[in-house]
Amino acid sequence: MATTEKIIRKLRAEMMPPPGSRRPKGDTLTALAETLEQIMDAEPVNPGTRVFQRLNRAEYERAVRDLLNLQIDAGNW
Repeated sequence: MATTEKIIRKLRAEMMPPPGSRRPKGDTLTALAETLEQIMDAEPVNPGTRVFQRLNRAEYERAVRDLLNLQIDAGNW
């Protein structure tokens, strides 16, 4: 959240993008800042009861396969 607030401040002060860099045309930066502010001000979403879950071996193998396209035997780790 602190990072987003910093981004909004820099957008409003016309410090982003940095001087000398290409800038979007029109009021694109203003629209971006307003959108970020709306998202920040929105009511937080309830993440549910589980925010962290330890994976069992089968789930870990599937996650590695899906993310890295590797077949592993989680029992070896």
